[in-house]
Amino acid sequence: MLYFLWENWIYSVFQNRPMWELLRNLTRLELLESLQIAKYDLICGNYNILLKISKELSPKIF
Repeated sequence: MLYFLWENWIYSVFQNRPMWELLRNLTRLELLESLQIAKYDLICGNYNILLKISKELSPKIF
């Protein structure tokens, strides 16, 4: 029964072009958002690594 409902829903989405475009755009937005989060995590991770290195080196320099 669920498969039948799912199949009908997909068929109706493909028949309704604006709805399909909306779903595709939402998928793109989710992808871009996840890429931005990954980019932010990478920047923060690099910042934390540099901060640790500078803390370890600062007593040795002064």
